[in-house]
Amino acid sequence: MLEQNKALSMIRRHAWLIAFFSIGLLSSSIILAYTLTPVYRSEGRLLVEQGEISSDIVATTVRGFTEERIEIVRQRVMSNEHIEGIIEDNALYLDTPLSPREKNRLFSDRASVIVEQLEDGTMSFIVAFDDEDPVRATKVAARLMDLFQEENVKSRTESAITTAEFLENEAARLSVDIADFEDRIAEYKEKNTGRLPEQERLNMQTLTRMEGELEAVEREIRDLAQRKAVAEADLAQVRAGAVGAEPPPGSPERLRFLKAEYLRMLSMYSSEHPDVRAIQREIDLLDPNGSMLNAAVITEQIRQRTIELAELRQRYSENHPDVISTRRALDRLQQELDAATAENPQGMLATDPESARLLAIISGLDREAAAQRARRAELRERIAVLESRLMDTPQVQREYLSLTRGYEQLQQKYDDIKLKQTQMELAVSVESGQRAGRFTVITRARTPDSPFNPNRPALIFLGILVGVGSGLLVSAMLDVADKTLRDEFDVREAWGAPPVVSVPMIQNQADVRRKYIRISVYTVVIFIMVAGASISVFNSA
Repeated sequence: MLEQNKALSMIRRHAWLIAFFSIGLLSSSIILAYTLTPVYRSEGRLLVEQGEISSDIVATTVRGFTEERIEIVRQRVMSNEHIEGIIEDNALYLDTPLSPREKNRLFSDRASVIVEQLEDGTMSFIVAFDDEDPVRATKVAARLMDLFQEENVKSRTESAITTAEFLENEAARLSVDIADFEDRIAEYKEKNTGRLPEQERLNMQTLTRMEGELEAVEREIRDLAQRKAVAEADLAQVRAGAVGAEPPPGSPERLRFLKAEYLRMLSMYSSEHPDVRAIQREIDLLDPNGSMLNAAVITEQIRQRTIELAELRQRYSENHPDVISTRRALDRLQQELDAATAENPQGMLATDPESARLLAIISGLDREAAAQRARRAELRERIAVLESRLMDTPQVQREYLSLTRGYEQLQQKYDDIKLKQTQMELAVSVESGQRAGRFTVITRARTPDSPFNPNRPALIFLGILVGVGSGLLVSAMLDVADKTLRDEFDVREAWGAPPVVSVPMIQNQADVRRKYIRISVYTVVIFIMVAGASISVFNSA
């Protein structure tokens, strides 16, 4: 309570001083508010709309946050070309000796873009421009809003066109690469005909068929050899005198007869059969060198090797070493047999019709055997080629798969590029038709009624606060510096007890005169300040 009374006492003592500071600073703020050059702000609001066509149907090339999109368009709008055009069209900064670069910087400082989110969640932004002329500020702000709309459409369209051109060039480049791959694949196929992976199944089927044909040919050759042996035995009997009659021992036809009989017996029995061994012993006595038994022995060896080869083929494949070795041995024996039976036996000339018939049969069998041997050689050659192809197929397949994999990857990329190119062509149509994301005017730029800067009400209110605060502060400082006891509150604060009696101040004429002079000075100064503030307001109006 004491402190409050003391503060009120101080305010009463320094009322004129507080009023002086308050009115003085208030007048100064009024003069400042109305003498500063007013700057007007005209602003309009644009709504950031989404496209009419869903991005799931037509892809867009403009992605990212709304703030980023607005910033990109702002940079395009605030280009030197646009700024210089606006400055020239609206006669800005004609009375200032500024360079074009400084004018552009000053224009950029006075133009502003503020992004805001509306209550429904949609994004919008404010385009504003500050100028001393409210009408000119409105024209410039309206022009900036138009440029934002134009540059938005232009930037989106250019982006779509640039992307479409890039995709077109990329598709052309991939088309050349695909054509190169196709040429390489065609050349590789031509070089490796018969070894390609897709021909492996056909080669296997052909190999199986040819091996079957080869076995049939070999059986036919063996059958022809046996039939020839029988014919030769019949011929020997004919030359001996009659079919079924044996030449007498020691006669020239006896050895030939025994050979033919030996071959005939081998076609029915094995070499271990008693009858076969008996004939073999008699032949050994008549022909110690054994030249007559070569064909018979070779025939028996061929028969045994054929049985062995059939057993091996049941257990192993054609590429097994044992199968290959047995097949080669069989080929050598067949060649030896062909050489042994190719010569016409001594004395095998026809001397009677029956002998001529048998010789004709033998000659026909020889020709047919020769044809079958040629067919066998052809089949073996073709089988060797097919086996070589099948052995080369895995390596060819690896290289072929590498080529086709690269080709498929390029083809997939090409298809993707063509699909995107089609989408970009649609996007260009959508963007140029302004059916994609666009800026729509919500509030057009209007001519402002009051200046944006300086803020006159705020400046005047600030002058009142500073004036009152300054008066109170100076009054407090004077009271602190003055140690005079003026009232009972000062006495109580100095001695801690109230005064016994209080004598009021008695003013003489000199005191009254000084008081009036002080009041007059304050009044004159305040009047001058108020008059200056009024003149500033009047001139501004």
